[in-house]
Amino acid sequence: MSGSLLTNLTGALLGFAIAFFSSWSANTFETSIIRATIAFFVLFVLIFPLRMVFPTLRSVESSLVHKTENKQFNGVNEQSEEQVKQASAAIKALLKEDAK
Repeated sequence: MSGSLLTNLTGALLGFAIAFFSSWSANTFETSIIRATIAFFVLFVLIFPLRMVFPTLRSVESSLVHKTENKQFNGVNEQSEEQVKQASAAIKALLKEDAK
């Protein structure tokens, strides 16, 4: 799990503030506090599974990136010697033309 209880607490306090201020204009102070407290506890608990999922997603993403990079690198090395010699001769011919 990444993060700590501080991550849960920060997210829950942010949810508390958003719920309180959005509810305060239409409800009494007590109702707003109750709704914000419910939002605090729900978010505090829901952040635990999110903290478990995000590192898994990051590791899957990084493994996909490494596989893609390896395929691209291996694709460069799969040319035959004859193809390399032909490409080299073509480049030399172009350089001679530019030198003239």
